[in-house]
Amino acid sequence: MSNEALGLIWLSPLIGGLFGALMAGPVNDKLVLFLTRRNRGWLEPEFRLWVFIPMAFLMSGGLLLYGVGAANSLPWIGPVVGLGLVGFGLTVAAALRMAYIVDRYKEVDDEAITTVILIRNIIGCAMTFGIQPWIDSMGVQDTFILVCFLSFFIAVFAGAFIIWGKKFRILTKMAYLSFAGTSSWEN
Repeated sequence: MSNEALGLIWLSPLIGGLFGALMAGPVNDKLVLFLTRRNRGWLEPEFRLWVFIPMAFLMSGGLLLYGVGAANSLPWIGPVVGLGLVGFGLTVAAALRMAYIVDRYKEVDDEAITTVILIRNIIGCAMTFGIQPWIDSMGVQDTFILVCFLSFFIAVFAGAFIIWGKKFRILTKMAYLSFAGTSSWEN
């Protein structure tokens, strides 16, 4: 494969990321408005997390398609589509977690966003140094199958917040108010 063709492969995650931005932005905003109307006008921060469910399947499928495709020398379209789905999933995940944090932790959103960015960068650094030894020891296919399941589990974990997020907010209300340095908070 030529250098030009290898470079063009990376258009796929760019295109996936653009579709992810549409999904996490305008499409998710319309879903949140619909759920808010259905909830008698009361917006819950967890409404933002519903888009994580289809994203979990698409991103995991993309990782699986890329890893299995690359390991088994499938035609180029398989890994390229897989990369596009990964780009979609990463964009949706990044946008939704920031939107949820801003909706959920209004009084301390700067600190919360800084913490999320710090954790994301630590994981990114660890992956940079750890992925190649991981691939060398397990092989491309097995590594990406494992990453596929890890990605799916982490994304579906948002489901716990969809179901129990409000209860969790109520249970941690006093600790949050103390940390935020305020005396009132709307549930």
